[in-house]
Amino acid sequence: MYYKRAIEGVIESASKSFKSILVTGARQVGKSTVLKHMFDTDEYITFDDIIIRDETIREPGLFFRNHNNPIILDEVQCGMGRTGAMYAYQHYGIKPDIMTAAKALGNGVPVGAFAVTNAVAESSLIPGDHGTTYGGNPLCTAAVSQVFDMFEEYKLVDHVNKISPYFEQVLDIFVNKYDFITARRGHGLMQGLVLTIPVKEVVTKALLEQQLVVLSAGSDVLRLLPPLVITEQDIDEFKEKIEKVFDTFL
Repeated sequence: MYYKRAIEGVIESASKSFKSILVTGARQVGKSTVLKHMFDTDEYITFDDIIIRDETIREPGLFFRNHNNPIILDEVQCGMGRTGAMYAYQHYGIKPDIMTAAKALGNGVPVGAFAVTNAVAESSLIPGDHGTTYGGNPLCTAAVSQVFDMFEEYKLVDHVNKISPYFEQVLDIFVNKYDFITARRGHGLMQGLVLTIPVKEVVTKALLEQQLVVLSAGSDVLRLLPPLVITEQDIDEFKEKIEKVFDTFL
């Protein structure tokens, strides 16, 4: 329901002849002085990656593109192969004007990056605008280069697409088995289970009783982000452990 209201608000705003910005990453609507400087607008809307649905991003994305409004996509968590595409936006048939990346980009090395189209760069940035003491240092850039080489060598995106249906199948079993699990959401190895029981208690029990690391997303989603190299054997072990946790809530 949040997304429906938010999208309606953006389209209504766009129809009043000022530009709107489509952003993914956080669940909020607000204003930005940076966007005001770059695009002569301070209005933006953002979406939460973990519970996004295809139509949530594709339809407004195409609307914004058709009206020549810039799209900013946050690929910090959902990028680098996690959803079964190198970058999640590739599922939706749209192309961002600005894209951010980090986390798996350095595979443990602290590094972040953003990419912009030529049109955005020419209209918004001049030398010196974006600077940082450690930006673009040889260590981090070498790590990023090696990460991309390993993605190709080990065909990690292909592996995600091969293994994720098995992972989804296991999660769907939970949805059918437990009344307090109402839905599964996500792409590839970025999945969430919607719960009616306290998510924090599930996270705590999984860690302390089963040595299983899971996360929360908001107040009602159990977030599951397994390693991209996960195997069916690993998933079977996960299933056994998390079932023991879920059974304590019966």
